[in-house]
Amino acid sequence: MKLEIENLSVTLENRNILERVSLQVEEGEFLSLLGPSGCGKTTLLKTVAGILTPNSGSIRLGGEEITRLPPHKRGVVILFQDIRLFPHMTAAENVAFPLKMQGIGRKERLRSEEHTSELQSH
Repeated sequence: MKLEIENLSVTLENRNILERVSLQVEEGEFLSLLGPSGCGKTTLLKTVAGILTPNSGSIRLGGEEITRLPPHKRGVVILFQDIRLFPHMTAAENVAFPLKMQGIGRKERLRSEEHTSELQSH
């Protein structure tokens, strides 16, 4: 799915982190963000995922404007380097949680959880 970011600016704690960032990632392309700590890589990813709100600019995914959509309606997933599991859920429930957020029914999720449990036992 094509990702288009146009003139994206993000300010955190009165500090400009991203200023007028624009880029396009075509469907099937692979993109790596490289740079020193604090240069804005995570801020960009969190903004695309909807965790952070930009001051200005736009984000389109598959041609759809998603800049103001809440995170659970974007169809975007961010995976952090460190572990961010829900402590009140089992490992299988944590894995199945994105499926729940996408509206996949309990029966289908449980089948996915069972498959995950089978993989864990091998």
